[in-house]
Amino acid sequence: MGAVSASVIGGPLTMSFIALETTGNLWLTTAALVAVIISTQLTRELFGYSFATWRFHLRGETIRSAAEAIKLHDILHYPEAMLRPDQNVQDAVAAFDRAEAESLAVVDTAEQRRVIGLLTEAHALRRYSEESERRRREAVGEM
Repeated sequence: MGAVSASVIGGPLTMSFIALETTGNLWLTTAALVAVIISTQLTRELFGYSFATWRFHLRGETIRSAAEAIKLHDILHYPEAMLRPDQNVQDAVAAFDRAEAESLAVVDTAEQRRVIGLLTEAHALRRYSEESERRRREAVGEM
């Protein structure tokens, strides 16, 4: 069951852990793990990805597997626009406006530029709005 599920859905480790949780038997889970690995490898060799991902591709979705991940510099549109963890939301919104970007990378320092996260403008504005509303309610005593 785990081997078939791994071929259809993907997630070989997940299927192996489900087998362990279901049976509680390490030796049976080891056999299931071997079957899952063989099934996943065979599916990847024949199709390139799981059947579920194949169905999404047929529908026009652009779902990629980890094997198709590309380098950061290939998808980086705004190399000089970045955010740091010590910046506030006002600085972040200003950076979004300057870059005219919907999302920006959050880097550890401006010198090292090691990416530690991603912030979207929509998320920043939503969180700002929620916090403003919470503070307004506190100020008028609605809390």
